[in-house]
Amino acid sequence: MARANYIRYYLEQAAETQAARRALLKNSAISLDKLSDPDYNVDLLQVRQVINNIKSRSHPLTAIQFGQAFSFKHLGLIGHAILSCDTLADCTRYWNHFNDLVGNVLNYPLLIKDDYCEIEFEELCPLGDSLPFCIEQSLASTLQVVMELTGESIRYQSIELTYPANKSRLTEHHYRDFFGCDVIFNGRRNVATFLASDFDRKIHTADEETLTLLDQHCQDVLRKQKETGGIAQQVRQLFLKYSRNPPKITEIASLLQTSERSLRRKLDNEGLSYSGLRNDFRRDLAIEYLKSTDLAAKEIAYLLGYDNISSFRRAFKEQTGETVKVFRNKLKAQP
Repeated sequence: MARANYIRYYLEQAAETQAARRALLKNSAISLDKLSDPDYNVDLLQVRQVINNIKSRSHPLTAIQFGQAFSFKHLGLIGHAILSCDTLADCTRYWNHFNDLVGNVLNYPLLIKDDYCEIEFEELCPLGDSLPFCIEQSLASTLQVVMELTGESIRYQSIELTYPANKSRLTEHHYRDFFGCDVIFNGRRNVATFLASDFDRKIHTADEETLTLLDQHCQDVLRKQKETGGIAQQVRQLFLKYSRNPPKITEIASLLQTSERSLRRKLDNEGLSYSGLRNDFRRDLAIEYLKSTDLAAKEIAYLLGYDNISSFRRAFKEQTGETVKVFRNKLKAQP
């Protein structure tokens, strides 16, 4: 589970009325009434659903415009902690470590090598057709928050993206003009490159004493958040993170810093099992793919870590009572 900071941010930018906000929350199971509670948590798949709703309604704001409107004020406690970090590199690492308090669907692993550093955009849940929106929003918000943190602009050295340019919104020329560098589409990775020296920049609001106090509080909130969700929720979050190759129970136990025996016992206490959780996760994610993408069954099977399409088809039929083809045709028939 994650804090609902990004949900509030999207609604603030995209919807002016209560009715419009409720429309953007459609099919997400997110309570608009509860969003006023700073401790309200959501699943990253719910965040993705809101993004899908924004996109499906052909909202006039582009992903880049959403990114330009972003500020650390949208993050609450964790935003204040990031503002107290010493350098841009520290801010990036802090953001990634506490992403469950940020509530973003992307992480930004930072790799510094020689004179350059790379930020690679890492999906924390399968984003499908929403990936371009999320990346372009992040590319734009990075420029915005660096100015907020340092009072100075930063320049991309290069940008590589795995998807094609969205000609309906921006031409490649416009991308280049906005980001200040050539943008390579249909590439191998989703990555942005900067000068390494840029990440040594000092944060003008840096305060070690404040960061120490806020960091302890963030740690406590994160710990309580995980405890509240129970062991099953922690396992589901790891399934989300490693959805293309769901970890074995021994790997899950290691990631949770416990033993396999202890993990099985805790799940049993909640009336659950590892195999049941994995099967439910795969079923739910398969349904999400069928609802929100045109991916072939073979591609979905691969994304869910099945050895072959026959195994996927058989498991889907056992869990839903319908074949993949029948299920998808029913979705298409819905108004």
